[in-house]
Amino acid sequence: MRAPLSYFVPFVAICMASCAPVARVPPDANITFTADPGDLPFDRHGARLRTATSALAGVTGSPLTLDLDVALLREYRSWFETGLVTAVENAAHDLGELKRTRPEMWGQMAPRLKTLSFRYDASAPKVTVKHDADRTSVTVTVPAKASTFLPHEAALLALEAEYDAGLPDRYAKGVPGWVSVPEKWAYFRALTGQKPPPKKPDDPAAAKGVANEARALSIERAIRFYDVAMPQDLKAAIHEWLLSEGNYFRDAYLVYPDAVKASPVASSFHRAEAAWVGWTQKGADRFTDLERFTLAKLVFVKQPAPERSPSRPVAFAFPGFDRMAFGLRVFEEWAQAGHPKFVPGRERLLELFDFIICPFELDNRGERTVPAICEHDFYGVAVETEAAQKKFLDFMLAQKDEVLVETALGNLMRMKQARAAAVFWRGIEAEENLWKAGTHGIADEVGATDTGKMQDEALRVWQTHPGRRGALLYLLSQIDRYGNDRVAWGAWSDLGGGRASAADFATFLGNGRRAFATAWVVWPLLGRGWSRADALVPGLDAFIDDPLVPSYHPQDPQLALQQIVSRMCAEKNFADLAKMHTYFVERIKNLPPGDKSFADLAETTTRGRCKPNARPVVRAEPLDAPQGRREAGSVAPSP
Repeated sequence: MRAPLSYFVPFVAICMASCAPVARVPPDANITFTADPGDLPFDRHGARLRTATSALAGVTGSPLTLDLDVALLREYRSWFETGLVTAVENAAHDLGELKRTRPEMWGQMAPRLKTLSFRYDASAPKVTVKHDADRTSVTVTVPAKASTFLPHEAALLALEAEYDAGLPDRYAKGVPGWVSVPEKWAYFRALTGQKPPPKKPDDPAAAKGVANEARALSIERAIRFYDVAMPQDLKAAIHEWLLSEGNYFRDAYLVYPDAVKASPVASSFHRAEAAWVGWTQKGADRFTDLERFTLAKLVFVKQPAPERSPSRPVAFAFPGFDRMAFGLRVFEEWAQAGHPKFVPGRERLLELFDFIICPFELDNRGERTVPAICEHDFYGVAVETEAAQKKFLDFMLAQKDEVLVETALGNLMRMKQARAAAVFWRGIEAEENLWKAGTHGIADEVGATDTGKMQDEALRVWQTHPGRRGALLYLLSQIDRYGNDRVAWGAWSDLGGGRASAADFATFLGNGRRAFATAWVVWPLLGRGWSRADALVPGLDAFIDDPLVPSYHPQDPQLALQQIVSRMCAEKNFADLAKMHTYFVERIKNLPPGDKSFADLAETTTRGRCKPNARPVVRAEPLDAPQGRREAGSVAPSP
């Protein structure tokens, strides 16, 4: 007999109900108040609040008590329940992120955490979050007119910052390699956040000065941390920060030198200083071109000097950093690269060359210039002591690079370091090609520098090395480029041990437009029995047609040619005058009609027109020369 269907339906329903999983209802939140709250503006048994507190308990491992300030209930009564639930949800999210990403921090925080407190402070400017001193409670302080009790990630950021601030002391003796990567990043951020400026004590002689500043301690710790195993991006960040911290030491040397000197050797400042220098030396191969350029600008520290006075290196800066070795390595790279003016993809390397070496370039007037970033810092160190001079000289002799020597000696002359230049000049005398290159560099940069000692040295070489007289003629011509007797020509004629030969004069003229422009200046040292015109005429077209010649003197080439003709006339050299006349006549034939540029010179060199004049020929100075430098009778007479 079949049972009716109606009999089975209730039975099946009962079975299904008994077999279905039981839905777990979150427990009520454990809530306490700072005082009697009276009627609550929220349902403490509400499902959403229970869900939020259950999620928070899932993060912490046990339920947290919500401790509420009754002042919050009164101030935010209209939306208190929504604000509280959202705050608990945000707290669960933030603590969950800390648990997931900061294992060391969470390991310290979670076991003792029991309470999430909310307090009202009408004077507070914004919501703040703090882990209380007893470490059992996280307190959220809510200000007046707040739009939320706990913004999203506010607890995450605040608690992380609070914990991270203690990391430098936590790892004062070093960071173990097994520490998590986020912990290492946090430690680094905590170190680099401690960057107050150096403080000057009232009495550097009696006070600690910069000796134990937190920033110096941070640098020392970061350098120790640098060798701990870590991801490359973190190591790169530490590397960049440590390099930038060289400015901390540089500023201290320049602004508070007395405080630096007063600091004990064992102070954190000097420990950090030594560690930083050691780090730069140990990691030299890791530095990029830009970083090496940055390092160069840091370590070559110069004392402030009065206007127009040369600055001197700060002797006590970065003790242990070998500035000479650093600079010479840059010189070596520059020489090996062929003294480049452009290196594809390595513009920063060129900046390093410009800063250390100061290579010369010609401007649009044909004058030699140095790069704008050149401050001759390396050269200042290279001439500061005899030991440094010897090291630089030995380097020049070992490299045997003529461009390098010419550049170095030229820069020393530009710095008005004639005595130092003379030391190097004599030091390379045994290497003729280097010596000639150095002579050219000195000559082109001699300017108004006092050259008394250098002229004595030049006279000695004139006597002992006759084959170098052509180079010496060029040097002397640049010393006395205006013919104002900066060279004692009479003494040279009497003591020189011989005059310049035709070959010497030809070598001299090989120096180009400057030599042709000053050929008349060296006339007193020219020997007899050979034609000056034979040496001059082949190069006159190039000299006259060179558009840069007037930059040396605005009246050139005509003025220089007038002076040469005057010299020939004064020594009654009619044969050379005839050759010059022939040249000018031919030159005039190729000029446009009406151009009388060389008519006067052709007329002056005509046979019979020369009237030897015993008066000395004196050359005009440049039109823009300072008035104080002009001497009476400095305008050259017409021949």
